[in-house]
Amino acid sequence: MDRQKTIKVIIENFKEYLQTEEAKKHLEIMKKEKTEVKDLMDKLSRMDKKSSEFTDWVLYGLLSYNKKTKFAKRASLFPAFLNIKKFFKKFDYSEDEWNLIANKIFNLYDKFRNNPDKLSFFIDEFIQDKYSRRLQCGAISPNLFCLNDSYPIVNNRTIKTYNKINLILGRIEELSQKLKDYLSNIKKLKEFVSGLGFELLENQDYL
Repeated sequence: MDRQKTIKVIIENFKEYLQTEEAKKHLEIMKKEKTEVKDLMDKLSRMDKKSSEFTDWVLYGLLSYNKKTKFAKRASLFPAFLNIKKFFKKFDYSEDEWNLIANKIFNLYDKFRNNPDKLSFFIDEFIQDKYSRRLQCGAISPNLFCLNDSYPIVNNRTIKTYNKINLILGRIEELSQKLKDYLSNIKKLKEFVSGLGFELLENQDYL
């Protein structure tokens, strides 16, 4: 089977999948999560930004976890962490530093939802110090998408799929996990969708 036929089969299989109850449920949960994140941002905006409650709600509520646990306050379709403090344990952050990180994350999203066209500037601002370590596209982009769904999720699933399909097409092209490359990733994804000729993928829910 030649490359274009292989891609056509993949797309046709995806179209068939979209008709299943599993796919419909997935899209419904995605819709619910968008509302959930927007509501949570409103809740956080009213909280004392220096409080431990605010820190916990950003780290364990706003960021994405795959299921509710004794740490995680909500489950996400786009999980990035099991326990962020355990994942970042080697950095030995103090509680004051965790509060600083929580504020950095909240401020990035808050600025973005009010001025999405300035996202490049907000990302540059976010990554300028050591506290952005390990907070890359997989951790940050799910909520960018939930707050404004014209912005795609770039996580491991997106990256692997993009890379594999490009390999089928004989292209050596990859997406970056780095948050500093998020805007260039968006450009690559737009070109990717245009090249496939599958207009449905212009809707980020399906992409």
